[in-house]
Amino acid sequence: MAPVVLAAMLCGCASYDDPYYVHSVWRPADASSATADVLYLTDRHGDPNFPGGFDYQRGGAASCGVVHAVVPPARLSGDPAIFARETGREAISCGAAQDGLASAIARSARQKNCNSVLVFVHGFDTGFETAALRAAQLGSDTQWSCAVAAFSWSSSGQRDHYAEDRERSTEAEPLFAKFLRALAASGLRTEIVAHSLGTRLVLDALASPGNGGSAPLADRVIFAAADIGTAEDNHAFSALYRTAAPRFHRLTIYASHEDAALAIAQRLNHGIARLGYEPGAAMRDGAQNIDVIDASDAPGDLLGHNYFGLSHEMLADMSLVLADVPAKARLESRANEVPTLMHGENGPSYRLNVAPDRAPDWLTRFIRWLVTAFAG
Repeated sequence: MAPVVLAAMLCGCASYDDPYYVHSVWRPADASSATADVLYLTDRHGDPNFPGGFDYQRGGAASCGVVHAVVPPARLSGDPAIFARETGREAISCGAAQDGLASAIARSARQKNCNSVLVFVHGFDTGFETAALRAAQLGSDTQWSCAVAAFSWSSSGQRDHYAEDRERSTEAEPLFAKFLRALAASGLRTEIVAHSLGTRLVLDALASPGNGGSAPLADRVIFAAADIGTAEDNHAFSALYRTAAPRFHRLTIYASHEDAALAIAQRLNHGIARLGYEPGAAMRDGAQNIDVIDASDAPGDLLGHNYFGLSHEMLADMSLVLADVPAKARLESRANEVPTLMHGENGPSYRLNVAPDRAPDWLTRFIRWLVTAFAG
């Protein structure tokens, strides 16, 4: 186990591709930064001494509010690294069943002349501020023009506390399910982007028996690097998907066979394959409303787990998913832009279209293979 933990620590340095340091993957001609308001719901304990005002412990009650953020553009080679930052924050009333937050999100949407919300749910080892800033980046980089929200469950923020994070994400599921029901009751159209352990939380919430009936709670759901088991039991992807499927319209899964972090997670879950590493269960069980995309070539962090926020290829394709462009149509050029997808090979039907000089280099791939070999 020691070599695996050591390998996981390799990505801890503060680099431009470190997942803790948020920035845009695009650079406009005027090199301007983007501003964004992110409405939030969290089960964390409030602490003004922590970034974003919340620490790594569970609170006694849910907290809601809005974070104002600035997201800088991608840098040019040799330029200093500048990262996203919070410029202000305001608390708002969650309401007894998150109806207060849902109303605030609906007002934000109406101010933008729309009726939708993009909700981001983070994964393992993520603090509140990083989650809020990542939601701001995703909204900006996908050119999402309506309301943006973040659900931040109480991740411990420590890479050697995986089991604790897994338990805390499970404990947060009822709160997120209640939030989805409040959004649906307010008439909002909800889109969800979830990463890593957050994907399991989202699928659990969609499958919750407390939802009642089969009315949709979400439109499009996007999973990146899904840390969900694929064993045949009630807590694995297949069973949860069958229950949750009536409550959303389409699921897009980005997976990578070079995701060393999920290889480690597989070992920590008694060898049970993870959906974002081995997505065969999704291809078998959900051909009608699931698209599985091989993102193994996407630029990302050293362990290949955070490509969802570090690759402009990924964000370009995700923007088309949110615009309801079918996967088959994304194989073709659109408005003089290169296709975001290619035909898959020996697995998923689709593969992210990444130029060879943008794909991970041999050293990065060797390190990922080495970590995977130790994990196995």
